Order: sequence, then structure tokens, then C-alpha cells
Amino acid sequence: KMGKPKKKTNANLIQHNDVVKQLQTMAEGSLSWEEFKKLHQLASTLLPKKLENNSTQSNTDGGGVDDHAHKLKRFLEWIRQDQGTVIDSSLSIHNFAGMGNGILCSREIKREEKILEIPLTKMMSESTAIHSSPPSLISIFKNDRLLRVFPNLILALHLLYEKHNQVSLFQPYIQLLPETYSTPLYFTIDDAHKLKRFLEWIRQDQGTVIDSSLSIHNFAGMGNGILCSREIKREEKILEIPLTKMMSESTAIHSSPPSLISIFKNDRLLRVFPNLILALHLLYEKHNQVSLFQPYIQLLPETYSTPLYFTIEELSALQGSPSLEQCMKIIINTVRQYCYLFQLFSDGSIFKTFSYADFIWAISCLMSRQNRIPDPDSSAENKRHILALIPFWDMLNHSSGEITTFYDVETNKIQLFAMQDFAPQSQVTMYYGDRPNQELFLYSGFVHTNNENDVLSLSFEQPAATSTTPPSDKPVLIQKGVILKKLNLPNEVTIQISCYPATSTTPNPTPEYIVNNMLLLPPPFSQYATVLTMNKEEAQSTFQKMMAGKSEDSFEPAYDRVLHLLQQKIIARLSGYP
Repeated sequence: KMGKPKKKTNANLIQHNDVVKQLQTMAEGSLSWEEFKKLHQLASTLLPKKLENNSTQSNTDGGGVDDHAHKLKRFLEWIRQDQGTVIDSSLSIHNFAGMGNGILCSREIKREEKILEIPLTKMMSESTAIHSSPPSLISIFKNDRLLRVFPNLILALHLLYEKHNQVSLFQPYIQLLPETYSTPLYFTIDDAHKLKRFLEWIRQDQGTVIDSSLSIHNFAGMGNGILCSREIKREEKILEIPLTKMMSESTAIHSSPPSLISIFKNDRLLRVFPNLILALHLLYEKHNQVSLFQPYIQLLPETYSTPLYFTIEELSALQGSPSLEQCMKIIINTVRQYCYLFQLFSDGSIFKTFSYADFIWAISCLMSRQNRIPDPDSSAENKRHILALIPFWDMLNHSSGEITTFYDVETNKIQLFAMQDFAPQSQVTMYYGDRPNQELFLYSGFVHTNNENDVLSLSFEQPAATSTTPPSDKPVLIQKGVILKKLNLPNEVTIQISCYPATSTTPNPTPEYIVNNMLLLPPPFSQYATVLTMNKEEAQSTFQKMMAGKSEDSFEPAYDRVLHLLQQKIIARLSGYP
């Protein structure tokens, strides 16, 4: 009897080892989209089923994608049955990551444009409860003293009755409602206990200062955040978290078991990627039930909306976007790192199990929560920074504003000042910095509407002459390479064009004006783009002038070409979308 489970465990371990070996081979070099899909599919087999199928269960009643599509179709047919219903043809129901169902538009919609009309006949109300319920229930609705005081209960009971009435006219609507909600009614005693334990733990240190008006609150579609119970004024200090409550590379080196510390200090991969030290530290402490950091770790999310949790279907929706390539890189690099570390810890002496699910959880924690702080172990003459997780402070959500978090090196504390006035019972937020939406999406799992820091990244490369280059093309490639070198410019350039450029007050701005004043490009790019667009004669002429000693300062950019190159690049990027 005791032998059978052991044999099964060994078989699972062998299968796991085989998958890791296959992944290690597949993750070598660059991958095409088709190759990446195979790697992703194989890596998904290492995840528990509830994670592997995570995306198909959101806002459905458990039937998967096909069943959800059927319910959606049935609802749209039902809502449109009434001639009084008017739904703009551009509108559709869409599942937004972290927010559930919402409304997506396929065209530009102008302010004050009428886009929706829903007639009374399609609404559930106290009136429909009174007129369409069975007589016995109607009698209760009309006469019960509690329901007279709380009429919302009439609608709640009406909804419940219709939910279990399979021939109800409202079934198409009710079946599309979420199964659960993130209201306090769904909080468990365990959640409350974890929260209480965390708050006791974070306040144990006398250096911790948390304004008494602040509390942890679950905000719909955003997860945990910070709520204030009083008015908070701009520049008011509301939070101080001491170094002793932070998880960092320093605590990893000082508090881990000797065998793990030795790996942290000597392993070649960890020296290149110090974030892995903090990830492994977090994982070790997660499975260490007597860890001092348990109250904090237990309050962290079980999953994240980072690319590491995306399904192939979700990644496919990014076709054409520059974010897809970045998502692929993040996943491939994470798979490579996991395969390496899995073999490193395969003897089970440090980690009893080292699962892929645990690893992507730890990496996602760091991607979305890590920050740099001064290293307490470095000297004043050679001050360096390390990565850290900062409890309570890392629960603040993002909104536009200014950075108001500072590290006090004398007290070794993170200090947070209010970046604006906050009204009572409102969410207190902070500014994550000048980050474009692509960066927020990749590393924090959300995008910010009307992000003034949003940019479009475009990459350019001047090809070098190689052994496979046709002989007729070699001279111009060599000449362009020399010109770029003379101008102190690289062969490859990535630029970021602001999605919110300054508008021109000039009626007919020249290409030079647009490039220098509206696109916010780095000045050398104009020269770089000019070289890229030179024909053979122009490259030869410019090359000869420079070799003859003509000053590089006299090199004049061709601004009309710069604009044309950008236009072609943007068109090529947009054409990649389905």
C-alpha cells in the first residue's frame, strides 16, 4: 500500500524531468511564432489545471469558451428582440483582463453621441417582481415588514427566483452575470485572519508608520489597494516602512540557509540576473512555515495578469503588436531560467519541490512589485542599489501624478507623501513613474487610460556587409557603416515616439519643424535616418567628403526623408495587426 503512491510520484517526477529537458532544448536560440506556441503548450503541462485553464473560466459559469460564446449569442439575440432596443453596431461585449466583461467599440465614438437605448421591458425591477412573480411571492413582497424597509431585497429575491426558473424570460441575462463578485460578502474568515495577522506584523517594528486612516481594501477589477477614511492633503506624509520589513537581496544573503547563500553568491546565472536571487528567496520563504515574512507572503495574490499567465489564445490577440514579441521574450527567458534552476535544485536538499507554477508566481511578484533601494551592505564611497519587496507600500495602485516616494538613508525607511488631495472613502494611489502602457502591460498587467507617457517604440537597423551580401551591395553598406561611425551613431537604433505629441500652431509645418518640435525624437536620429535612406550615389559622395576630412558637423539631415522613413515604419507596424 505504501509503495504505490511512491511509484506514482517517481513516474510523475520522471515525466516532469523529461518535459524540462525538452523545454531546455526548445528554448535555445530565437523562436518563430509557431515554435513558440509549441514551447508554450509544453510549458503549460507543468502548471496545475486550474492555472492552465485560467482564462476560460473568467466571468463564465464554468462551461468554458464555447459555452460562454453560446450564452453571449443568446443574450444578444434576447436583448435585441424588443424593437425599442438600440445598440450601436460598433459595440460588443468583451472580457477585459482584470476587469471582467465590459463594452468594446470598433469605431471612434464622439462625446455626447447616443450609443445605447434599453427599454423598460428588458429591465428587472421591483415592478417586474410585483407583476410577474407567483402570487405567494407577490404577497410577501407587498406585506412583509422587512421588505417594506429594504426594497432592494425585493429585487434580490426576484433575481433569485428567476435564476432558478429555467423558463424565465430573463434567463439569457441572468446566465451572463458573474458567478462571484469581489465584494466583502465573498471575503472568508481566512482572508480576514491573514489581513489581521499582516497588519499586526507590519506594525511590530517601531519604525513602521501607517496613517491611522489607511486600510487595505479590495477594489473591483483592481484587487487590493489602499483606502483612506479621512481627507488627506497633498504632500502629507502618510506611510513609512523600515528596511527591517522589506524582503531584498540583502535579506536573501543574510537569512537563507548556508547552502542557498552559497548559490546566491557563486552561481553564474544569479550573478547576471540578481532578480532571481530575490525570486528564489521569496520562494524559499513561502514554503518556510516559520518564516518571519509569512504574514506578508500569505497576503500576496495567488496569480497575476502578467504575460507568464497568458494563454496562447490571449497571446494570439496581440498579433501585430510590438508587445507580442516582448511577451514571447519574457516567457522564453523564464522557461530557460526555470530549466536551469530546476536542474540546480533537483536533489531536493533546498527545495523539496521546485515547480514551474511556483517559479512564474515568484517572477510575476517581482515583475509587478519590485523596487530598487540603497544596499545597506554597501559602503558610502561605493553605494549601490538592490531589489526589494516593500510590504503595504506595494499595495498602492497607480494613477497619474508625480513620484512622492523617497528613501531616507539615515533612518533606512521608505517614505510616502500624498501626491494629491484625497477625499474621505477614496482610494489612495501613487505614481509608478514615466512608464508607457507597453511597460505597464508587460510588467504590471494593466494599461492606463490616457497615459501621457505612452509611446510607440520603433526599431531600425543599418545592415552590415557579410559574406552572404551580394557583391554589388557591399560598397554602399560599408560606406554607410563608416559614415555612421564618423557621426558617432550606432548601427541599430530604437526610438520612442510620444503618443501625445505637442500640437503645432503653424498652419503648414515643415518636415524639419515636425521632426524637431512634434515627434520628440532624439536629435541624432535625424542624421541616422538620413544615412539609412541614402542611395548609392549619395552614400559614396558623403563617404568621400568625410574621408577627405570634411567636418561631420556640416552633415545636414534630410527631414523629409526622416518623416517618410517613420511613415513607412509605422504603416508596416500597423499592417501587422489582423
